[in-house]
Amino acid sequence: MNKIMTGCVIGVKRELFARYCQLHDQQPQEIRDLLKQYGFTKLSIFAGEMPDGNLYLFQYNEVEEGADQSGLYADPRYQQWLKDTGLCQAPLPGETFWKNMDHVYEL
Repeated sequence: MNKIMTGCVIGVKRELFARYCQLHDQQPQEIRDLLKQYGFTKLSIFAGEMPDGNLYLFQYNEVEEGADQSGLYADPRYQQWLKDTGLCQAPLPGETFWKNMDHVYEL
């Protein structure tokens, strides 16, 4: 099984960062199951404060090659999850969601 690696970045509201972490600590099993059902084999989120003073989230994913994720984004449970976590996020200027990043290197 081949995997596609992706990364993306988004800001997180400092005053809601603890809430964002709590949501993920208590993520419902049904959301984890949906992610696996739609081809995610690995999903990691990292957080850090950057020199501009803002907090950012970096998400790294490994997804089965050819996986169709359209059903994931159409699922009302996942839509609610995105709404709940989205309240804590601060998209980059000109973006409405996570900003995809180009894969340039791996060891």
